[in-house]
Amino acid sequence: MDSKRVLVTGGAGFIGSYLVESLLNCGHEVVVFDDFSYGSAENLSLVKNHQALKVINGDIRDLQSLQSAAKDVDELFHLAVLNLRLALEDPCLASEVNVRGTVNICRVAQKNRSIKKIVFTSTGAVYGRAKYLPKDEKHPLGAISPYAADKVAGEMYIQAFYECFNTPYTILRVFNTYGPRSQEAEYAEVIPIFVERVTKGLPPVIFGTGKQRMDFTYVTDIVDGIVSAAESDRIQNDIVNLASGQDSSINELANLVLKLLDKEDEIKPIYVPPRPHERLVHTEPSTPIVSISKIQRLIDYRPKVAFEDGLQKYIEWYCRRKRIQL
Repeated sequence: MDSKRVLVTGGAGFIGSYLVESLLNCGHEVVVFDDFSYGSAENLSLVKNHQALKVINGDIRDLQSLQSAAKDVDELFHLAVLNLRLALEDPCLASEVNVRGTVNICRVAQKNRSIKKIVFTSTGAVYGRAKYLPKDEKHPLGAISPYAADKVAGEMYIQAFYECFNTPYTILRVFNTYGPRSQEAEYAEVIPIFVERVTKGLPPVIFGTGKQRMDFTYVTDIVDGIVSAAESDRIQNDIVNLASGQDSSINELANLVLKLLDKEDEIKPIYVPPRPHERLVHTEPSTPIVSISKIQRLIDYRPKVAFEDGLQKYIEWYCRRKRIQL
């Protein structure tokens, strides 16, 4: 594998920090570009003194700063984003970061011809409500949240810049990622929220019936997929799903969290109406809900971490951080 100089936007975030570690382990020079609004220096603590790492505090909306950071870079890994919950609260700000930031990435790649590829982490949310299952890459797009709409726009801009300016790309539609360093704040995802509540003796709160299913993939499996896809010429100027190919209902997730924390007999989930962007699910959909056959065929992608094992790893990490005795 040839050594490269790469830029990772959002490199101090959850997935981004694992990607930075992996790229450094592969022998690449890595420039992290992050405004540290949601990422943290702690996420990079394992590599902070690595001689091949450079960290720049910058805003993805600032084109001049981004251009400077990308000088002499061979590839752009674009992960900087405001997530679904933040986009629901402030869709205008989210659009500025998620859409304008992606356009800026495209402009940098257009101007800097040393850049061989944009690697963009999109989301499975671009498919919206299922027209059929499992969702493959040919499934129609149908964003049902501002965050998903931003990601659809990002994909369209990246493909448009390729058509107009021949800026190569790889787009990865990433599904629900979990593991240590998952955000634990107000805008956390469902697994951190459930674990936090149960460790505090509170019940998991399930919106709707809990029969909705999600594909949860451990963070190191996601990063392995990102790195392998970036290295492969077989996913050049193409789009692939990146997920585990397995899924769980929210009810199953809540019960597994209670089991792993030994709270099954003490705590039961509570149910509340679905949120505005969610539809009430009365029956569980067929499984799997996501197809990863394309990425398996192209680069032999094989997730390694079983869901229960990965959830146990996350719980152990969380309890160590909070000094909770398991």
